[in-house]
Amino acid sequence: MRGMAEQDATCWTMIQGASRGRANDIETFVDRYGPIVQAYLEARWRRPPLRDHIDDASQEAFIECFREGGVLASASAEHIKTFRAFLLGVVRNIARRFEKRVVRDDNRERSPATDFDVPDPEAEDKRLSVVFDRAWAASIVREAAARQAERAEIVGPEAVRRVELLRLHFNEGLAVKDIAARWDAPLKALHHDLERARAEYADALRDVIHYHYPGERRSAEREVARLLDLIG
Repeated sequence: MRGMAEQDATCWTMIQGASRGRANDIETFVDRYGPIVQAYLEARWRRPPLRDHIDDASQEAFIECFREGGVLASASAEHIKTFRAFLLGVVRNIARRFEKRVVRDDNRERSPATDFDVPDPEAEDKRLSVVFDRAWAASIVREAAARQAERAEIVGPEAVRRVELLRLHFNEGLAVKDIAARWDAPLKALHHDLERARAEYADALRDVIHYHYPGERRSAEREVARLLDLIG
């Protein structure tokens, strides 16, 4: 069972720890948000020369977060509604900084068809926001699956088996009857186990969502419902 301090932890606990230079929190921050930043930049910069700067820009975004007096220094739940929107703003600003730098440093003639030449910047910002949101949602889903698996290891073999059942059905796309044949298991019992696995995943997902949306219970519950709808 988790201790009281862990139960009370939110994403802001980790974020503030990272801003103060705590190594474990910095590692967690990069592991959790790195793929989201990468996905955004890859979608924004689909052609050279900017595509060659994706890794550097991603690194600079984290340097901007962790440096003394950086963007995380003043970030808190009291001033920011959701960290998702805050991080999107940070990455967008870093991307624009790189774009200006590449334009300034590139002495070659640029082709009209580059990532700088966006006919509708507002529409492009909306597209990239959707990309960011999808990457964020995928991260949440993975985190919830990992939490469910950790809990299953504590509960025992039957819970671990339910996690595998859920993975085979939703990730691998196997019908329950095919899993029953593979496992030589009663079909009715597997349907019951699948419903239980869904409920266990929903509990894990709810915990993860509330970790990321502390104090925003209504928004958190809407996000839980939206993500659960994605897995049926």
